[in-house]
Amino acid sequence: MGQKYVNSISPLCVTLLLSVFLLSACGGGEENESKPKTTQVQPVVTAPVVTAPVVTAPVKALTITELIIAADHNLTSVYQLSLVVDISSYSTARAFISVCENNDQEIIITQINYADCLVQSPLTLGKFAIELTLPNHVQQLVGVIWFTDLAQPAQVQHWSYVQGGGSSWRID
Repeated sequence: MGQKYVNSISPLCVTLLLSVFLLSACGGGEENESKPKTTQVQPVVTAPVVTAPVVTAPVKALTITELIIAADHNLTSVYQLSLVVDISSYSTARAFISVCENNDQEIIITQINYADCLVQSPLTLGKFAIELTLPNHVQQLVGVIWFTDLAQPAQVQHWSYVQGGGSSWRID
């Protein structure tokens, strides 16, 4: 009976093994049919551009005796500005003035950094005066007069330094 069992299993095993190998060998079609064809592009290699180094002659530092200074230049690094505010002809209401550096004529008063202002002071009956010593790099200022009565809008005045001109600013 053992021999009969082996003879009957053998053809069955062979059939199963062949069907497994045949099915696994069939992958369902060619690989190129299921995927789009891609073309590999070769990168273009260009030679690097070589530029000649720029050679500059070393700058010789001037000595104090070689400096040339215009005769009318006084070598000061500051200037004086006389600021006078007088709005008493139309308002003696409680008000304050802020004077700040300004590099932009289209300034929005809510964007001014008031912590960095040069002057912040109340007006007394609509009047205020001060002498400012400003460094030469400060060329433009903005003055804002604020009223504690919110019905009156803030007044904005601009001032620009003029070389050789009078250094005074009057806000009326």
